[in-house]
Parts: sequence; C-alpha cells; structure tokens
Amino acid sequence: MNIGFAVRSDFLTRMGGDSVQLLNTKKYLEDDFGVQCTIITSVDDVRNESLDVLHIFNMQPQTVDDGLKYAEMARKLNIKVALSPIYWRLDESFIIGAFSRRGLIDVSRKVVTPTSILLRSILRHLPTKKGFFSRDAYQKANKLLSYANIILPNSPEEKQILQETFPSVLNLDSKWAVVPNSVDKEKFYQQKNFSRDLPKKLEVISSLSGKYILCAARIEPLKNQLRILKALKKYPDLPVVFVGSDKGDAKYNSAVKKYAEKRGNTFFIGEVSQEEMAFVYSNAAVHVLPSFQESSGLASIESLFCGTPIVTSSAYFCPVKFYKFDEYGYQCNPYKIASITESISSALSQSKPKISDDYRSFFSYRNAALHTYEAYKEIV
Repeated sequence: MNIGFAVRSDFLTRMGGDSVQLLNTKKYLEDDFGVQCTIITSVDDVRNESLDVLHIFNMQPQTVDDGLKYAEMARKLNIKVALSPIYWRLDESFIIGAFSRRGLIDVSRKVVTPTSILLRSILRHLPTKKGFFSRDAYQKANKLLSYANIILPNSPEEKQILQETFPSVLNLDSKWAVVPNSVDKEKFYQQKNFSRDLPKKLEVISSLSGKYILCAARIEPLKNQLRILKALKKYPDLPVVFVGSDKGDAKYNSAVKKYAEKRGNTFFIGEVSQEEMAFVYSNAAVHVLPSFQESSGLASIESLFCGTPIVTSSAYFCPVKFYKFDEYGYQCNPYKIASITESISSALSQSKPKISDDYRSFFSYRNAALHTYEAYKEIV
C-alpha cells in the first residue's frame, strides 16, 4: 500500500501537533505494516507518486487552502483521500489571539464569546474571501471534508464538533474512524535522571527537581501562560518553568516575560528535544496546560506517561473524557485565574491514580498506526 502524507510545507521548521502525529504514524506504518509512506509538501508532487491513498493532515484555517488543493488533485487522479482534521472549537481561541495582537491581553470570556458570535453571524453571510470567520473559509473547510473518503478525528469529541460545525457532513457517504493522538512510549517514561551529560539549559531542572510547575507549549495566547503566572502570584515560592518556542505573538510574549520578571522564580527553557522532554516532565511537580483549544493535548499525555500530575482545561476546550484527563488529572476554566489556582493546588496536594498499562498501549503510536492502517483498508 502506497500512502502520501500531505502536510504544510513548514511542518518541520514550525513543529506542531500535526508534525508529531504525521512523523510517528509514518514510522509505525512502515515498521509494522510495510506501508510505503511519502511525505508531500507540494500539490504538484501528488502527480509524481503512485498512491493508493493521499492522507491530508490538518484542516485548520491556516492550512485549509492547501488541504483542499491536495484533495482536489487526488480526486482528479482517482486517489482515495483520508483526512486527519486535527480540529477543535476555534472561534474563541481565534478572537483571543486577535485581541492579543492588538495589545489586549487576557480578555475575559464576557467579551470573547459575544465577539465571536457576532463576527461569525455577520461575516459568514458576506461574500468576503478573507478572514477566519469568512464564508469562503467555511465553505473550503466544508468542501475538504466532503472530498474525504474517510475522516480520522483524534477523539469522539472531535467528531461531534466537526458534525456540529459542518452539519452537511452528516449526509456524506464518507466513513469515520477515530484515531487516538498518541505518545511514543519508547521515549516518554519516568526519567528522573538524565541519561547523558546534562545540557546547560536543563541544569535548572535538576536543581528544582520535584518542585516546579511546568508548562510545555509554544508561548502564545492559545496556551494561556500569562494566566498561569497570575494564578501563582500569591505563591512566589513555587518555581514555574516554561518550555517551548517564544517566536509567536510578540506582544503576548512581552507581557508574559514582564509579568514573570516581576513575579520572579520563573524560568524560560526554550525548545527542547523529545529525548530531553521526558526528563523535564518527570521532574515536574505538576504539568499545567490551561489552553483555549486542544484537539488532544499531547503535552498532557506525555506528562502522564512520565508519571507527573496534570492540569488541563475543562471538556469544552479539549477531549477530557476520551483521553481520561478527568480520571488522571484535574480540570480548570482557562478564563478564570482562581480556577487555575485551585486545580494546581489540587494536583499538588491530592493523589490521582497513575496511568495503567492499557492506557500506555492504547495511546501509543503503534496502536494509532494500527487504527490508521485499518482505516486505509476501509477505502482501498
């Protein structure tokens, strides 16, 4: 079976959840099932490959144009299309980012929700071709879904959101198969001691072992780092460690770093390799990801694999039930500072069961590849 993995051209230079999912799925499809996988970053390249399936990753607004072009080319060439949407409710996170870029940081939900409803209700009915809420962007996403022979959401919750947001997909002949977003269990396990000489930037991790609050995510409004610091304002003795790129929203980054400087006891490590991340997770007291949108929340799963308690946002913002974040972690309202504080306090003081071997197996990339392979067989 020959599979083309169609993805944005910067998937390696701007690593995200879609990049990680693609690369690991490719590895285990090739290793376990002998599937021939080719990564494709240009529509023209689809013509040059003899493919059974074109697997398109990511249908968020930034990538939907390319995704649709890939799907249209596949249809012309009579190639089956599999789509991993990697999708969640996007309206509020988009508004939060738009406000932030204009210098309005940490706007309340009383402002965000009405703004998103108003813009969606107005702009979706206008013929404009620009903007997140435009009718054009919505129609392109709807068409991309309609071209897919099989749709592969990362959770039943994601499937439900897609069907609510694009109700016409309920009438499609497309098949559906949930493929769990997963973790490489060969890399993510409890690792209190680093296996090699400790890199200089990780020395602070060793000195703070077992004491620090960790957030592993790109520093941006979506990931909500500023509210983490505000939630811990009255607890200056608790070290906070941020791991991730700061090359996103400049105004938000500036606000986070100014507040961190004022608070003190806050450390920015920058980007860290997966091999190093297991050490970082394992030595944290709690991992906190009060994000406004996660189709799974890879960092939360990775943290659980490393034996560290987690705080995630509530079920409106991420698939809490499918990934058992409610069973193994604590949830918060990401808009409310007091809620984040309370969830961190609970994670620090109350024990939750460690993840089971069945959890490790189910949310492994070997199992995700199995589900993906079975999905391909449904349409080939």
